Amino acid sequence: MLIKPVDDLAPHIEVLQHLLERANDEQARQIRARILALEGRLAAAAELDRQLADSDQAVVIHDLRLEMQGTSTHFDHVVINRRMEAFVLDSRFFNTGVRVEAEERFFHVDEVVGGAPLEIIDPLNDLAERVHALANAVLYLSWPHRLGVRLIPQVHGRIVVGPDAHVHLAGEHNPGGQVTWLEDVLEHGLRGKPGQGGGRLAMLRAMASTVTLGTLQGCAEALAGRHVARAPDDQAEFDISDQPPSPGDAPEQTAQDEDTDTPPPDESQASEKKLPSSRIASALGMKTGPLLDLLAEQGLLEQQDGAWQLTEKGIERGGEQRGSGKRISFAWPASVKEEARAARDRS
Repeated sequence: MLIKPVDDLAPHIEVLQHLLERANDEQARQIRARILALEGRLAAAAELDRQLADSDQAVVIHDLRLEMQGTSTHFDHVVINRRMEAFVLDSRFFNTGVRVEAEERFFHVDEVVGGAPLEIIDPLNDLAERVHALANAVLYLSWPHRLGVRLIPQVHGRIVVGPDAHVHLAGEHNPGGQVTWLEDVLEHGLRGKPGQGGGRLAMLRAMASTVTLGTLQGCAEALAGRHVARAPDDQAEFDISDQPPSPGDAPEQTAQDEDTDTPPPDESQASEKKLPSSRIASALGMKTGPLLDLLAEQGLLEQQDGAWQLTEKGIERGGEQRGSGKRISFAWPASVKEEARAARDRS
């Protein structure tokens, strides 16, 4: 049963295509990854709707955005079956497929931008955060009781690809079994009838936690009712300004501007594009966590109350803190990347 349809993503994709024309190499990689994610979401939603829209065993919610404790979390697709199992499905690789290399580095299959394979940083961490967010969100909803026990859904996460997409894994390694074809998720986790599969004890447990479709529909509608719509601002997110005015259109500097006591900005630093920590880590063949530890050894970061913070030295070196709460990240001048490379090579 379909509870919330996928959003109209065509205008969003069109805006991103226009931004690509003004993007530098790093921006182009991020924008191309976003376009692929949106196209994958549309394709996965169409397949889920085809198979589950008329199902009497599961409900489907697309493009769900929840806000809790100052944090906003987006879910491509949430599917809940009558056995009270919820699946968070990440479909960013749905059309292209995914290649997982050593140290769980994820790449779009056969996608190259700027001469380099299109890597996606830490999708498993993103998926884990979404699973955690949904598990917290459902605690605040009203769920049915059975034998005095509230039947709160068990939340699982999967990165799914389509039937024609490829999955290439490093050796036989599949991180946590979380990378799979959508059809496998539907077959083993969603489409089966309550009580099917497993031994007698598993069957009894499944039957004890099974609810009616009407009950499941009401719970899912309550969850979808917490959706908070937000219009994307891609131009600001990817830091792509409008085309600069031609020299003939530039305003003349006034005498008041010339007499100001404000010192001119450091043009070399202002014009330098900042690199996210995750991108620096990827360029150095590291994970983000070890890179942050390395930057802390250099005095650019420090731990405060269990969270990373910029030090004065980090600010002087041009570090920027972005986001808030659990979504804090950092961006750095390219010179910091080279210093981190040298420090890594010395260690």
